[in-house]
Amino acid sequence: MMKMTKNKAALTLTAVAASVLVACGGGGSSAPATKSAKMTAALGALNGATCTATEIGSVPARTFAATGTTNASGQATFDGLPLDVGSLIVSCKGGSYYDEATNTTVTLLATDTIKSVLPAGSTETAVTPLTSLVASRVEQALVGKPAGTKVSATEITEVATQIAAVFAPGVNLLAPPKVVTNAADVGAITAADSANKYAAALAALSKLAKDNTGGDQLALLDTLVADVSDGVIGDDLVADLGLANLSALNTALTQAVSDTVSPAVAAATDDRATTGTVDTPTTTPPTGTGGSGTGGTGGSNT
Repeated sequence: MMKMTKNKAALTLTAVAASVLVACGGGGSSAPATKSAKMTAALGALNGATCTATEIGSVPARTFAATGTTNASGQATFDGLPLDVGSLIVSCKGGSYYDEATNTTVTLLATDTIKSVLPAGSTETAVTPLTSLVASRVEQALVGKPAGTKVSATEITEVATQIAAVFAPGVNLLAPPKVVTNAADVGAITAADSANKYAAALAALSKLAKDNTGGDQLALLDTLVADVSDGVIGDDLVADLGLANLSALNTALTQAVSDTVSPAVAAATDDRATTGTVDTPTTTPPTGTGGSGTGGTGGSNT
């Protein structure tokens, strides 16, 4: 038998070691696994907005930027999110949108912002004036709480459901609405599914803004955020909208759908809640701080 020379032995060992490294993924650590999440921003479709997402309860705060600005359909993607990322507050600034009630394109200021929440475990959300109400309640629950305080996905979803019961019955506010970019899209809105009903609800807000705030949907949003801040919808709208109570708001919203979309869609989407309670989300304190959270009762403002 031939004897292996020292050089050949060394080369053989090197080749074996290299094959082991390849099998184990090479000589360096691989990049951590990540995931992506999609969002659709709409008043009508919001084009050219810059969007970021900040994790609730992360210390230090983890903020992620969407890849590019929103497209003509209001859509953008957050790439590279860590697999363990928790619920996120999503903020979209600037851009322009199609206004259903005035049939015009409205350009927002660079600082004009609409928000939403992407619950932990979800991979898609909507960003609309109605999700801004959801985000406002979540942010309100965190005021005065220690860094690291969280809000569960269940609590976020419950708030969204309560707000939808008045403004968009039967709609999942955190799912994308039907994309509306022109008058033809408005005319094609039906009551066939949640996405269409959502689009009808957004068109109603456009009409409410046209009739009461000079067409300024961001001014209307400020009014609605202030109204919802006490955990009760419709009790603080007299000064800005001339609406005495929730019943008056319900009537105005149904009429706005009728005027902007169609009487048939209005009739099919007018099963609005007669009580407008929106809970303060229960919070979870940082690990090791103890406590049982706060809120969770209608009208609580802690």
